[in-house]
Amino acid sequence: MEKAADQGQGMAQLFLATIYCEGAGVSIPKDYVKGYMWLSIADASGENVDKREIINIKKKMSEAQIVESEREIKSWLANHRGKL
Repeated sequence: MEKAADQGQGMAQLFLATIYCEGAGVSIPKDYVKGYMWLSIADASGENVDKREIINIKKKMSEAQIVESEREIKSWLANHRGKL
C-alpha cells in the first residue's frame, strides 16, 4: 500500500492516513505524524479530503509532531511533483 501511495495514488494515500491515524492492530500503532502527512499529501494530490479531518488530527499532535510531519510533507511533495 505504501508503494502505491508513494507513487502518487490518492486513494492509497487516504487509506494509509486512516491506518496510521487509527492504528491497525499490533503491527501498525497509531502514528499521527504519518497519518497527518499522508492525509495532507492526498489533499495536495487532489483527493476529496474533508479539511476537518486534517484539523482533528492536528489537534491530537504536539507542536514538534506537526513540525516533523510538515517537514516530511514538503520533502515528499518536492520529490514527487511529477506524480501528482
